[in-house]
Amino acid sequence: MRTSNKILGGTLLIILLILTAIHAALYAKYKQNNFVTLKHLHTERYDSYDLKGIQSVSITGFQNVTVIPADTARMEIEKSGTDKLRYEFSNGALVMKGDTLIMGNNNNPDRIRSYRNVILYLPRTQVIKSELCGLTIQGAKDSSTVSSLVLDLTDTELHLGNENRDDNSTGNVFDKISVTKSKGGSIEIAGAVVAKELNLDIESSNFDDGSSAIGALSVHADSSSVIKLSGKNIAKAKFTLK
Repeated sequence: MRTSNKILGGTLLIILLILTAIHAALYAKYKQNNFVTLKHLHTERYDSYDLKGIQSVSITGFQNVTVIPADTARMEIEKSGTDKLRYEFSNGALVMKGDTLIMGNNNNPDRIRSYRNVILYLPRTQVIKSELCGLTIQGAKDSSTVSSLVLDLTDTELHLGNENRDDNSTGNVFDKISVTKSKGGSIEIAGAVVAKELNLDIESSNFDDGSSAIGALSVHADSSSVIKLSGKNIAKAKFTLK
């Protein structure tokens, strides 16, 4: 019994010494500023470009595009990946293309999206045209910096708010959102989103309000579209059929 107690005590002492050594090593790194911060890792992963005076965005063929409201406009493009992309910024207009054409088994060309991450930091009011994209647009953190958006969407999966519908850690406040066209895609809203006004014109598309808080809602849709609304938004919605 005494031998077992000695073994147990020795084991606990060794564990304590290991934990103390780890703590001392981490503290030494902290004092010497040897930690690699998340911001530094992000900077190493992305190239950054200024977008001074930007007024409109046109993106085609990207799977992962995120738009974040900011006072200073800039674009970040993931460095890694073999997917080629092209962009031009002139006279306030940003045009980006990431899709490529490959020949399928039926000898017809197929469009393949680029999977390189693109992050756009944009001022409050923006016009965004998207084709063949996966697009996430985050809202502002509070009502004093809310964004207004005009969106033209073709074959695009749009997420308003954080893409993770259960994540309320990021701001999700919008002013007026006008989707002038959504054709052949989908629109999903995170539950934490607050939007003063939402106007939709959809064709062969899906829409899910995610039980978000929408002040005024108008929906102009064709018979092939699928619309999912929570009870609190049904009462506010105005519907017209194409």
